[in-house]
Amino acid sequence: QAIGNLRLCLTPNILAKVLSKTTAARIWSTLKDEYGKPGITATYAEFKAMLDMLIPLHNHPASAFSKINAHFARLEDVDFEISPKVQAMILLSKLLSSMDTIAQLIGQTPAT
Repeated sequence: QAIGNLRLCLTPNILAKVLSKTTAARIWSTLKDEYGKPGITATYAEFKAMLDMLIPLHNHPASAFSKINAHFARLEDVDFEISPKVQAMILLSKLLSSMDTIAQLIGQTPAT
């Protein structure tokens, strides 16, 4: 019954790839291996969303930084890792102009 339900939901092209599978678990495993990771479009959308994040003018920036870090983590999950130095530069670029002094101080701190 599960095999039938899975096959009914598949397009003919995808169905052809799993017709030889005799159990629902094998069908699911094949589909997961073939289509389980997001493509370049989803990766780009995640990257773009991270770049488009704004630090709120009148609110504490912690929640915005948390969201940006979540974007970094999701990008890393799809093997699109951004080095810590580039992450730091992206975060510094997000600071409001009123925080330029903080960005300069952080920039003068020796990297470890």
